[in-house]
Amino acid sequence: IYQFIAQLIRERAGVILISSELPECLALGDQIFVFHAGRIAGQLIQAEATKDLILNLAFGRGLDKKGEVAS
Repeated sequence: IYQFIAQLIRERAGVILISSELPECLALGDQIFVFHAGRIAGQLIQAEATKDLILNLAFGRGLDKKGEVAS
């Protein structure tokens, strides 16, 4: 499946991948949306995404009191 997804990406097709597997998200995603409590907690580009940042956002850490990504 990973080879097929990678081929689609090379062909510039839009791919939406829903996964809880961080290595999978980091390897295949050029944009990563992280959800917490049913809302988008962060939108990251691959170059800035790390496992720690994704986990912090997914568990609500790194969010301000309004539930938005703290700057």
